[in-house]
Amino acid sequence: MELRDAHRKFSEAGVKLYAISYDDVAALKDFSETYGIQYPMLSDTKSEAIRRYGMLNTEVPPGDLPAYGVPFPGTFVTDAKGTVVGRFVHDSYKIRASPEHLIDSIRGEISIGASAPSAEAGDGDLRVRAFLHGGRGTMRQGILRQVVVRFEPRDGLELIAEPEPEPEGGVGTSVEVAGPPGLVVEDPIWKGPRDVAIPVYAQAELISECRPIENDTITIQATVCAATRDGRSRLAPKTETLTLDIFLEPVDMPKLRFHGDTGQRRSDMDSEPHFRRLVVRQFRRHPLGAIRSLIRSQWKQAAARRRGA
Repeated sequence: MELRDAHRKFSEAGVKLYAISYDDVAALKDFSETYGIQYPMLSDTKSEAIRRYGMLNTEVPPGDLPAYGVPFPGTFVTDAKGTVVGRFVHDSYKIRASPEHLIDSIRGEISIGASAPSAEAGDGDLRVRAFLHGGRGTMRQGILRQVVVRFEPRDGLELIAEPEPEPEGGVGTSVEVAGPPGLVVEDPIWKGPRDVAIPVYAQAELISECRPIENDTITIQATVCAATRDGRSRLAPKTETLTLDIFLEPVDMPKLRFHGDTGQRRSDMDSEPHFRRLVVRQFRRHPLGAIRSLIRSQWKQAAARRRGA
């Protein structure tokens, strides 16, 4: 859904979108019409293109129902000649780049939307702003967002990004981001001379497809220690803490009977007929693997019943 919602942003950046899925044409047509998808969706039921790009999920054994053939979530950026110039692939279906992250990588700069949650601090010498960048300014399970810290020094004041050698030098500017358990915070990345981007994403502890969201919002704090120089003189570091209150979005769940009601956002599309075709397709190609998959599924359900007894 995030790619659909960001289609205009991609168009304005001169980027064309294509989605490749191991679902069949009928499923993709139904999905596209239900949700108003504005870009081509390509069916790869034999996972040929998925293998060619090195994205096949190798943790799923042949015949495993219904997941064999599914790719790792990923995005490839190509130039006009089809040469890959950017690659964003993760080893879990619960982690994927946001559209804004992809657009920034193409443009080579961070473009913050006017509606992004923000906070600011500082004085006339140095203003510091923090934003949650990506999507609609909300957190969703596994979708990478960025906490962007932007420094705005006055004229003549230089921001010292990296530590300098002693004795004349000293520490550089640092940014630390913290949040509740379940929020994964990755290493800060300098984006130009005045922006620091810290990738963050929510794990199942915060947002899970298996249960309703327990809290509507979370608080993320960015603690900044800014090192600056006025002419040849280093000034005392300034420390600020900026707080962002972020809404949590529910997970989009397919409409399948075995999923049950988890309190998340249910799809408007009936996935049952497409799921049945997928299972039949897998069984025909890998009958022994499919039988083993069914036996494993029954064994897991029996074990779950025993634990609940």
